[in-house]
Amino acid sequence: MDGVLNTYTGEYDHNFIPPIRDGAWEFVRDLAENFKVVIFTSRNLLLASKWVIENDLNKFVDNVTNVKESVFFTD
Repeated sequence: MDGVLNTYTGEYDHNFIPPIRDGAWEFVRDLAENFKVVIFTSRNLLLASKWVIENDLNKFVDNVTNVKESVFFTD
């Protein structure tokens, strides 16, 4: 999430997630057309989930988690 979807620059604040990065909304929208989108973060899950909703990404994101899942590709 940090630095990929938001404008994080290294100054961590556990109570604040920086604004969405330019083009990130479109990136996630386009990705969701062909893939299940799961956001992995080490941040507080409630705060991260709220950020996803506030940035209107929830319609494209299947889950926000801090657990790395195995990835399987199918034809």
